[in-house]
Amino acid sequence: MKIAIVHHAEKKTDIEDPSLTVFGIEQSKKAAQFVAQHLDIHKIFHTQTQRTRQSAEALQIIFPSAECISIAEAPQEWDAWCIFTENLYKQSPYPCALICHHTTLQMCKKQFQLSLSLSSHSSVIILERTQHKQWDLLEFRQGEISL
Repeated sequence: MKIAIVHHAEKKTDIEDPSLTVFGIEQSKKAAQFVAQHLDIHKIFHTQTQRTRQSAEALQIIFPSAECISIAEAPQEWDAWCIFTENLYKQSPYPCALICHHTTLQMCKKQFQLSLSLSSHSSVIILERTQHKQWDLLEFRQGEISL
C-alpha cells in the first residue's frame, strides 16, 4: 500500500472554517500533479474542513474515478497512524491520498526526520507500507510559501 499525505493548501484567515485562497487553489493543483507523478490514487481521504475538501478537489480532477471519503480527523500520533492505515489497507491495498492538517504532516516529519518546513501548505509525503507493516518514505515535496 502506498499513501500520499498532503497538507491542505493555503487558506484564508480570520474565518472559522476558511476556504482556500486563489494561491491555495494553485498550490493544490501542483501538489496533485506531484502525487500523480508517483501514484495512481484510488481513494482520497480528507477531513471535514472546507480547506481539506477543496484541496482534495484537485486530486479528484486528476483521478476522477477515485472515491472521495470524508473522515472526522486525521491521525496525529504515529501509533494512531499505524492503526488508521492498517484499517485502510484492509479496505483496499491500492494507493490513496490523505489531505490533512499540519499536525499530521508534523507527525510524519518527526517519524522520518524530514527537513520539511511546516509553514508552507501543500507539502506532500509519499509513504509505502512494507510487507512487515512498516512504513518507508518514498518521496516528499516541499510546498510553496505565498509571497
